[in-house]
Order: sequence, then C-alpha cells, then structure tokens
Amino acid sequence: MSEEKKGFFSRLKEGLAKTRNNIVRGIDNVFSGFSAIDEDFYEELEEILIMGDIGVNATREIVERLKKEYPNAGCTLDYNQAWKLLVSVRLAAQCTDARV
Repeated sequence: MSEEKKGFFSRLKEGLAKTRNNIVRGIDNVFSGFSAIDEDFYEELEEILIMGDIGVNATREIVERLKKEYPNAGCTLDYNQAWKLLVSVRLAAQCTDARV
C-alpha cells in the first residue's frame, strides 16, 4: 500500500524541525570551529543565521550585540559564554516586551 499523504501541519512541523536542526548544527560548528572571535567568525555566523531563515534584521541584531559584548576582534572564545549570549540575544530579538 502507498504511504498516506501527510497533512500541511505535519509537513510544516517536519520542515521547521529540519531548519532548527540545521541552524543548531551550524552554530555549534561555528562556536566549536573558531578559537577566537574575529571578522571571519562573525561572517560565518551571519551566513548560518541568514541561511537558517532567522531573518536579516534579527541576524544583524545578534551580530551587533555579539560585537558589543566582544569588542576586541581576536579575543579568545569561551564556548559556553558565547553560546549563552547568542541564545539570550535570539530570545530578546523575538520578544515584543519593551521591558526586555
């Protein structure tokens, strides 16, 4: 018998899960593949976020906040702190509450 046709929401859910997994994998590769935060790091991160449909404005906000937090190009990268910063910046970019 043929496989039952999937509904719109099932396909949407699968597509979003695939996108999420690609973004997480890409970000993980950036943070584990670089030992310093420099322009190459920011360019790679920006490319991954844009390709992951984060959006141009949100991507710019994330990169700008990371540059503000790590103003010295070439500083060493602490994987855990940078990851936490990225997650909090992303959540803040999604938030519509002016208090955040």
